[in-house]
Amino acid sequence: MTIKKVFTIFSLLLLFACSVNDPKLPEWDTDWKIYMPTQDFIMGEEIINDSTFLAGYANDSIPIILFKLEDSTDWERVEASDLVLDPQTDHFSAGIGDIELGDYDDLYSDSTRIPEIIPAELFAVTDTLIPYDSLTVYPPDDSFEFTEYEYVTVEKGELWITFCNETFLNLREGLIAKIYSENGTSQYLGEIEFTQPISAHSTVQSEPLILNNRTIYNKFRIEYIIPVEANPSPRYLSEDDRNGYFCTVLSMGELIITEGRAKVPEQTAVDSAAVEIKEKDNQIISGTVESGSIHFNIQNMLPVGCYVTVSLPNFRENGLVKTFSSRITAGMNGVITEDISGLAVINHRSSGSVIDSLDYIATINSDSTTEPILITSEDSVIVDVTTDSIRMASVTGIIDTVDFDIESLELDEIDVFEDIEGQIRLNDLEMQLVFENEIDLPIYANLKIVGKRTDTADSVVINVSETIKAASASPTTIININDAYSDPSIVDLLEILPDDIKIAGNATVFGEGSVSVGDGLRARYTISSPLTIQIDEALTFKSNEIDSITYDDLDEEQRDQIVNDLADVSAMFNFINHIPIG
Repeated sequence: MTIKKVFTIFSLLLLFACSVNDPKLPEWDTDWKIYMPTQDFIMGEEIINDSTFLAGYANDSIPIILFKLEDSTDWERVEASDLVLDPQTDHFSAGIGDIELGDYDDLYSDSTRIPEIIPAELFAVTDTLIPYDSLTVYPPDDSFEFTEYEYVTVEKGELWITFCNETFLNLREGLIAKIYSENGTSQYLGEIEFTQPISAHSTVQSEPLILNNRTIYNKFRIEYIIPVEANPSPRYLSEDDRNGYFCTVLSMGELIITEGRAKVPEQTAVDSAAVEIKEKDNQIISGTVESGSIHFNIQNMLPVGCYVTVSLPNFRENGLVKTFSSRITAGMNGVITEDISGLAVINHRSSGSVIDSLDYIATINSDSTTEPILITSEDSVIVDVTTDSIRMASVTGIIDTVDFDIESLELDEIDVFEDIEGQIRLNDLEMQLVFENEIDLPIYANLKIVGKRTDTADSVVINVSETIKAASASPTTIININDAYSDPSIVDLLEILPDDIKIAGNATVFGEGSVSVGDGLRARYTISSPLTIQIDEALTFKSNEIDSITYDDLDEEQRDQIVNDLADVSAMFNFINHIPIG
């Protein structure tokens, strides 16, 4: 039985002894001495199961009691929706541009023999040539026909001839070859002049005839004006002399045309576009794609089928530029959707700089043809690019003022102070905020700590503004809030004996660094103090447990015995206080 119960019993005895009875002597009258057990209240034992108080030691190893409150917020984690690239839709065309017709095989004329070259009147007899002064001859025209095209409009090109003098005649300088393009009517293209003499049994190549900006047909005709040196004495013609001849080789180099009907070899055209990134607040230098697709609608306006190869130089797969290709039939559309999930994103133009656009390079390889087709440089492949919002798994870049809330943390059932009346001041009280930052960017935290006491309507507000270090600099940032940190201070907040403490605020991410989906931020806090107390006014501590015996705890017989048999009661209590306050 505790001291409180004994005291209650005696009080009841006194209460019941106050009734009026007829005077009579008790059957006996004796003294009892009841020894109460010693009741020790040891604070260290009382706080073992209370997380608010801890048994500990001061710096000088003196046992002390520590007051402690602690909790933490949930993790605020980065989601894929927080890291988004939003390129604009773009439209560009890869025109076939200048059409290249490859080098053609040389064309050879028929041989023009001596009897067709020298006038008949110069022969005295069949095999003897009489003396003659220098003369000019006009051998028959030569005709040539290319089968690789029907007509072309030349942007750039040239032709030339090689003249073969397989005769005994020496030709003076000034041989002229007039070139015509034939299409039912003759179109004069120009003349080629050999400015040096051409000796017997020799071959000479001419200077080129420029064909730029001319429309030519596949048939050519060449007229010749050939100056021959004099023959001062009769000449007997041997069999080799009689078999001598002139011939011409017509050569045409690579033609670049703007249009024509021709057999077209494979053509290659390259075009590119830079699609601007809409979002300018978050500037990405590099990263990895969480999810996203790029859609290409390709219209082949060429008269032939083609392969379209698209390169994405900003996106890398295993370190290589991401490319893909598709075959599109002549005059048809094709849609290509390319999944870019998991690809690395870089600035391929300037490593380490912010990506302000995404580049696309389209390479068109048209089919070659075996028959002439009508083709122009205006023929093109049109590419429409549509890009989904690209969600990033991680980015390195410059983040410009992105705000998010720090989860509100509220302790609204603080009962450690509810049985204390008056004021206490824990001058050594300290609050420690520990921010765990997995984001490799500095974060500016702005918190408000509010303590309230409901029954008195007292409240204290503490503002905390601190910069949380980037994860690479320090994964945890510790902020110690003590009496000197602010005014009012954490000591002032606990002095009102709050029954509600709320911590809330926001954080701003800024600067240059790295962040990945799943990276998080949370705050842990601890409020603690050795119980060194300054008592500003008398205070009362009430026990929640009152150990007593009530009237109803005794039956009628017990009550009668107390009234009839108990003459006097006295109690003595001895309290020994081992705590440092009275």
